[in-house]
Amino acid sequence: MPYVAKVQRHVMFPHRKYIVLYDDLATTNNATFQWIWHTLGTNRMGSGGSFDYTVRPYLPDWAYPWSNVTVHVFQVVNPNLLAVTNRQGANVYINPYTGMNLSAYATYDSVAPMTNAVWVTNITPTNQFHFMTVIYPVKPGDTDPTITRVDDYTVHVVQGANDDVISADPTTSPPTFLLNLTGPTLGNSQLSPPSDLRVAP
Repeated sequence: MPYVAKVQRHVMFPHRKYIVLYDDLATTNNATFQWIWHTLGTNRMGSGGSFDYTVRPYLPDWAYPWSNVTVHVFQVVNPNLLAVTNRQGANVYINPYTGMNLSAYATYDSVAPMTNAVWVTNITPTNQFHFMTVIYPVKPGDTDPTITRVDDYTVHVVQGANDDVISADPTTSPPTFLLNLTGPTLGNSQLSPPSDLRVAP
């Protein structure tokens, strides 16, 4: 794809409890950018590409150590800017935008077949876009987080005694991030990761 100018993924791991992804994307021509998440189980869809699901064993004798963990996936970008498709059944391996069918790889390397594929895209083609996503797994018996969008670049995450605000500054290149984290082991900490920090997708 010669028109792709930038694909950068930044990963944060607050409290070692949940993940914040920031995908910074650019092209030389206006384009539709795609974000995808595969799940095994039943998705409970929210708005704007946000959803949660509970991890279940694929077969009765599969003893996942993470079975019955509920995963909350939250898109921070304004939901009015996003189109969402939850592919299921025979369509789960088909790209809804290109039509490419990858069902031939459904059992590749003995991986459990997917039951859902959530595709999130920008509605209006543009040459620059970002996705900011909170992925918060919750063990059985733990309290669900409250995840609130502040703006397209800032999210407020509260769970138990942890109270966090995470923001990105898109005016810098690469973007800079500010993490205001509060918790029983942190007190009140303000963290700015190194500007050259990179984690490959």
